[in-house]
Parts: sequence; structure tokens; C-alpha cells
Amino acid sequence: MIIDMHVHESMHSPCSEMTLGEAVAAARFHGLDGICITDHDSMEIQNDAADYLRTVDFPVFIGVELSTTVGHIIALGLHSLPKSAHYFTTVSAQDFINYVNAQGGFCFAAHPCRGSNGIFLNFVKGLHGIEQG
Repeated sequence: MIIDMHVHESMHSPCSEMTLGEAVAAARFHGLDGICITDHDSMEIQNDAADYLRTVDFPVFIGVELSTTVGHIIALGLHSLPKSAHYFTTVSAQDFINYVNAQGGFCFAAHPCRGSNGIFLNFVKGLHGIEQG
């Protein structure tokens, strides 16, 4: 099974030009088995596209790419974001990792080789993986 675990859509991530429907269509076209929508600092797509998500015949998982004090962390399996997390605010990386783990989710370092993001891997505990690339 091949799932892209780092996809943004345009309603909640300014770095994307694809709608959720276009992201699903592209994933299908390229033979993926599912996608994870990990918008920047937001999980609002689960509310805004609830009808679509219930009816689309394709696995779409909702997570987040959260801006932390030392880089971006992608998390899946969350019920909600910490109250301190607002769009493009910076949350303590370790506090967020602890929050994800307490909810039974999992998290990994996003684009660890971009800029200084890779440096923080020595300073946090509890990540489940590192994004390749």
C-alpha cells in the first residue's frame, strides 16, 4: 500500500494550489492507495470537507504539519490540536510530540534536510519517524 503522508490542499494551506478533490484525483492518477492531508497548522479541512470525506471512495486521512520551535512536525491520529496551536504560531516541539503521543497518534519530522530543521532531531524524544527527502 502506498500512501502520500504529506499533502496540502488549497483551502487551508497557502503553499498548495490543489483543492482536496484535485489532490484525490492526482493521487488516483498516480496509482496511490491513499493520502494524508497535513495542512499547515490546521485540521479544519475535516470540518469544511466533511461531506466530501464521507462520500469519496478513496482513503483520505487528516493530520497536520505543525510549526514548532525547531521545525515542522507532521502528526496523524489526533482528535484535535493543542489550544496553543494557531495558524503559524510556534509551539514547543517536545510539548507537541508529547501531546501527540498522549492521544495515541504518531508524528515524524517533516523535510528534515531543509534549512535548520534537521538539527532538532537531537533535541526531541518520541518522534516515530523522519520524512525522507
